[in-house]
Amino acid sequence: MKGDRSTAGVDIVQERRAARDEVKAVEAAAVLPTFEECAEVYIRANWSTWSEKHRDQWPSSLKRYA
Repeated sequence: MKGDRSTAGVDIVQERRAARDEVKAVEAAAVLPTFEECAEVYIRANWSTWSEKHRDQWPSSLKRYA
């Protein structure tokens, strides 16, 4: 039985480490968008509502400061 202290040969500490490592591996495998990708999606979504000046400022400000 998993984690049963009365079972001979069961290392509950090792089981917990293995479970944490498995969770970390699953999280690492999840592909998350980069900041740049998120910024591009935001800019495309709002582009049509912005003035020409604002359209120029957004990408240049992100490149300069982020």
